[in-house]
Amino acid sequence: MLGWHWLAHTEQGAAAVLGEPGRLETLLLDLASTLDLTPVAPPLVRPVAGGLAGVLLLAESHAAVHVDLGAGAAMIDVFSCRAIDGAQAAARVAAALGAAPSWELRSRGVLPAGASA
Repeated sequence: MLGWHWLAHTEQGAAAVLGEPGRLETLLLDLASTLDLTPVAPPLVRPVAGGLAGVLLLAESHAAVHVDLGAGAAMIDVFSCRAIDGAQAAARVAAALGAAPSWELRSRGVLPAGASA
């Protein structure tokens, strides 16, 4: 396997909490810290049609958040080349937003025969 992909969304609280770029940056950094992942650059947050988008480049891969301000929803993903704890990530998001996200953790990719991660 090449990595783990944590996918989450919430339809409550995102606009009120993550409608400001600084709060979105904080959530990205908190997720990395909670999952013991290593940022290699500061978070990048930009306005997009209807909301905000943020990404944090990690030594292990990336974390991203897309906020739909009109719907009050957030879509979040973290990809890592090593195992991550989805329940810890969900708890961190719930603490930030005041609402537990729906989430799933998927394994991604298959290494070719004879290769190692």
